[in-house]
Amino acid sequence: MNIEVSGKVRFISTKEEVLGEKEKHFFKIIVIETLQDSYIAIHVWDDKLKKIKGLKLNSIVEFECRLESHKNRKRKDLWFHKLLLQ
Repeated sequence: MNIEVSGKVRFISTKEEVLGEKEKHFFKIIVIETLQDSYIAIHVWDDKLKKIKGLKLNSIVEFECRLESHKNRKRKDLWFHKLLLQ
């Protein structure tokens, strides 16, 4: 499901590296304070990193994101949800 997220940038993580099955991947996490006074973390992977290049704290932004839901591997009755920048 795609959703639009708008608000103020409150945090930008450093670039992290993850070793996948075949290759390395890179990501950052940005935290947005929404217009409804809540906070949302958005995962930004690989080629999408160029979309946030030069992004500054306290900038007002609007992003299109994909919402994903996954089952916990150890406890199948638990789910987690994440937002990915599109």
